[in-house]
Amino acid sequence: ARAGHGPMILLSHDGTRFVKPIGLGVGMGSKEFFARTITEDEIRLCDGDIAVFYTDGVTEARPENGEEFGYQRLQDVIARSGRKSALDLRDDIVLAVDTHMHHRPPEDDLTIVVLKWNKKVANVS
Repeated sequence: ARAGHGPMILLSHDGTRFVKPIGLGVGMGSKEFFARTITEDEIRLCDGDIAVFYTDGVTEARPENGEEFGYQRLQDVIARSGRKSALDLRDDIVLAVDTHMHHRPPEDDLTIVVLKWNKKVANVS
C-alpha cells in the first residue's frame, strides 16, 4: 500500500527492512498514469511478521531546535518492540516519538497502522 508517505517497515525473522515499491501514491495522477507507473511487489508473510505503515508526521517529528525522529529511530523501535502485539508496538512508537518531542505535541499528525500476521490453523471437522 502506498499513499505517498514513507516506506513500509517489515519486521520478519530476517530482521527489519524498508519496503517501497516504485510508483505514485494511491490516488495521485490519472488512473492511466497511475497504472503505468506503479509496480507491484508480493511479500509472503510468515507467522509473527509485522508490517508498519506511518505518515511523515512520525519520521519528521522534531522538537524545537532538535533533529527529526527519523527513519532510523523508527526502525530501531520496531526492531526492539516488534515481537509484541500490534497494539503494544504502536504504543511503543507513539511513546518513543513523545519522548523525542520532550512531551510536546508534534506539528503534524501521527498516523500509524501496525499489521501482525498471525497464522491460525483452523480445526475443521
